Amino acid sequence: MREHAEELEDFGEFEPGKNEAVLSSGDRLDVLFDNARQRLAVEVKTSKCSEDELMRGVYQCVKCRAVLRAEQLAMRQMPNGEAVLVCPRAPSNTTKALVKRLNVNFHRVPVDAER
Repeated sequence: MREHAEELEDFGEFEPGKNEAVLSSGDRLDVLFDNARQRLAVEVKTSKCSEDELMRGVYQCVKCRAVLRAEQLAMRQMPNGEAVLVCPRAPSNTTKALVKRLNVNFHRVPVDAER
């Protein structure tokens, strides 16, 4: 994902991201995009992940979004950090409802993106 910022152009214009970026909370992000105006955390799940793992990814996005915004506030910046869950497969109806309820961004990529 870090090399394909164009997949996330709805969130802003980014250069290639940074893998395994560490937040102040100690959490590691799969990918972090930062363009000096906005920060975007990306949680990546594979097409073969379990529904439970996908659901954990939803909560991870909630946590990362909150930490990104807290970091921005601490640096006296506009707290506009976002997080997106990326997966090649569609979530179940239960996970879709959770995504909607928690206002989490979900982006589906082609299966061949795993290569």
